[in-house]
Amino acid sequence: MTIELVVAIGVLVTILAALGSILYSSGHYNRILWARQQCLAAGQAQLDCIAKTGKPVPPADMKRLWPGIQCTLETAPGTGPWEPLRLVRVQVRAKVRNKTVEVQCSRYLRAEE
Repeated sequence: MTIELVVAIGVLVTILAALGSILYSSGHYNRILWARQQCLAAGQAQLDCIAKTGKPVPPADMKRLWPGIQCTLETAPGTGPWEPLRLVRVQVRAKVRNKTVEVQCSRYLRAEE
């Protein structure tokens, strides 16, 4: 009876440890996906703002809306059939524990006159 009790407790502890590990991993993965979603939203907002106003979202608004996210912009002239347009690239980064989530968005927009 004592041996059966010890084995049952051992199996229960093993199952609980595995469950804890699975919950920790899924929580970490969920935080990474959330950071990716925020980066994508910030990048699309930057592109939309540039398309509408010709200027990026002000840095104060970026920090208020998406805290902990860094955003860099690049502009290049269009090439080939896209020559009359300009290419705007937005690179957005967020840090989740020891992993960096990075999203790149780009769009061709009318060249400034």
